Amino acid sequence: MRCTLALTCTLVLATPAFAACEDDLKATFEQMMAGSAYRSTITSSSDAPGTVMESEAILPDKFHIRADQMEMILIGKKGWMKMGGAWQQMPAEAAEQMSSMISDGVAQGMKGVSNVKCLGDQTYEGASYDTISYTSKGEFAGIASSSEVVLYRDGDGHPAWMVIDGEAMGVKSKTVQKITRDDTITINPPN
Repeated sequence: MRCTLALTCTLVLATPAFAACEDDLKATFEQMMAGSAYRSTITSSSDAPGTVMESEAILPDKFHIRADQMEMILIGKKGWMKMGGAWQQMPAEAAEQMSSMISDGVAQGMKGVSNVKCLGDQTYEGASYDTISYTSKGEFAGIASSSEVVLYRDGDGHPAWMVIDGEAMGVKSKTVQKITRDDTITINPPN
């Protein structure tokens, strides 16, 4: 869950410095919010044991998240959690709060961002990407955080990778998110 908060904080907290790069970064967030379906793998390490989270999203409000012993589906203001092998519907208030926290976080996009820099084409994981770096600072769900982010964008300007060096609650972390667009993704309530 810390990984979800860190990612959301990074996406949430953004106020850019250089107009052209700022516009490019803003366009990237807007593309994500325009009903994009994507799959992501998030690997996070910190002072505590590292975590890997797999997720599928159809923005702005459908999410299927898997991490360690937990699986969760959020659709609008409803949610289900699988723990110990059994699905249970989340209490309405908890599901609404969790869904709002994620979708509102992503929707905030550019608030809290500074030091935006266009780095041009760079190679990451064996491929070339248009690359933007930025600083993200702010508070989310009462937790102050700061991050240095490198965003690798595919040829269509969509995010392909995010590498995030962050700090929240005095804990430093390194998070790498691989993002793959996939319009075949569907997210439905569990059976």
